[in-house]
Amino acid sequence: MTTTKDAHIFYMICRFTFLTSLVLDFSHALALNAIDRETFLKQSVITSSTLSLGFEEEEKQQQKQQGPQQLLDVDIAADQQLINLFKSKTIPWTEKDDRERLLSWSNLRYSSSSLQNNDNGRRQQNPITLETLQAFPRWMEGYWSVSMKFKGASFPQGRDKLTLKVPGAGLGTCLSIPNVGYNPAPFAYHFLDGGYEDVAYNTPRRFEAFWPKAKVISIQTRGKDDNLTNPCLVTGQGCLDPNLHCKSNTRALVQYEGPTRRGGSASQSIDISLVDLSTSSETSINEYYTTTRNYVQFNIQQDLQTFFRECIYLTRRTDTGEVEGRLRVGAFLPAFENNLGSVEFDDSTCVALYDYMISMKSISKEEATVI
Repeated sequence: MTTTKDAHIFYMICRFTFLTSLVLDFSHALALNAIDRETFLKQSVITSSTLSLGFEEEEKQQQKQQGPQQLLDVDIAADQQLINLFKSKTIPWTEKDDRERLLSWSNLRYSSSSLQNNDNGRRQQNPITLETLQAFPRWMEGYWSVSMKFKGASFPQGRDKLTLKVPGAGLGTCLSIPNVGYNPAPFAYHFLDGGYEDVAYNTPRRFEAFWPKAKVISIQTRGKDDNLTNPCLVTGQGCLDPNLHCKSNTRALVQYEGPTRRGGSASQSIDISLVDLSTSSETSINEYYTTTRNYVQFNIQQDLQTFFRECIYLTRRTDTGEVEGRLRVGAFLPAFENNLGSVEFDDSTCVALYDYMISMKSISKEEATVI
């Protein structure tokens, strides 16, 4: 039987009243096991994200004034299959039948701080290689000032599917959007020659922009082999490894200091791997670009694993050279990760969708250092 206290705790963790005027139904409060929740919160520096805490009245009014179709009105010249992911009420983990086995949940579970062995006892290999890793358009090369604005969230399978294991429910549980619902100050971004994303440069800057109270201590990436580079510290020590900024980086390990619920701060680590992607090749050489990227993330100290799919649409304005676009992230909850008991849901499609607007302005390397 759900008590008033339990209902209040659940309400503060999963309060999404900024999206609708409907009253939250507490009949599903036991979907979050009270003991597991208490243990998680005591051990974790992952405090509730902006998404969980709700928004000011001004943000609520903005949501009412803009309909969902306006947010997803992207140019039809880009690849239609990928564009449909922005217009759909839900998105799947993958549309690729031939990769369904490779991208099955059982092949993507973390053990310790790396993807675990597969059924045959061999270490699970990341399916993305330099040969298949697609670059962004060449016009993305260089340094950028990035602004991101939250435009909304939805829950395709109902709110009763939300638990602390859903990416975005807590701070730092979805590195694509480390604090869902927060509008960060502009931050610097870098694309290497050829349009490849500079993972070692971008990951810490995005993380701190979305969570200003957290400070990255070091970052490691996986380059041309399957081993992580030495830690690159914020002091500059250990940052000369040529593989740190390799074009084929598909994995990163971030160590950071973050505030805890019990006060003070603690050192924590996040291991994230890119496990699949789709890119619109028709538009990557002109003014439009669309891509999706599937990630598996492991918050090591909390033993928390999350799965999310990032959808990006970018278009360059020919008059100013500025880039505008959309970011949509689908949050997934594999059956083996949920604690929903008898609640039925489809783990091949997302349980939450987060939408952001993106605005990017080209800047010099020197300007990037002072953002």
